[in-house]
Amino acid sequence: MKSVKVVGQNLPISWVHPTAAKVREESRTFSGFSPELIDRMSNEPVAIHFHSWSVLESDYLAIDSLNAFFKLISVNTNAEGVRYITGFEAFKYPIFSVIYHPEY
Repeated sequence: MKSVKVVGQNLPISWVHPTAAKVREESRTFSGFSPELIDRMSNEPVAIHFHSWSVLESDYLAIDSLNAFFKLISVNTNAEGVRYITGFEAFKYPIFSVIYHPEY
């Protein structure tokens, strides 16, 4: 994990899949969300971020054991231009995570 310092920012979700249909198809976490909600999440600042640490996207891509275990769902970029992971889920296990606060 690395420092990303994203505190009190409302941001849209940057899905790694290009369409709502693909997000729903590839993600167990978001498979039940409507396409309209997924589109809204990607176009409006609906998720508040309060975190100082995350796995960087570059580290995820460079560590074979990490990207073999976890499927990347979403990323964001902080004010310094650092891309960090905001959502992932395990390929074979019921492990899901997001680091933003969608309940805001």
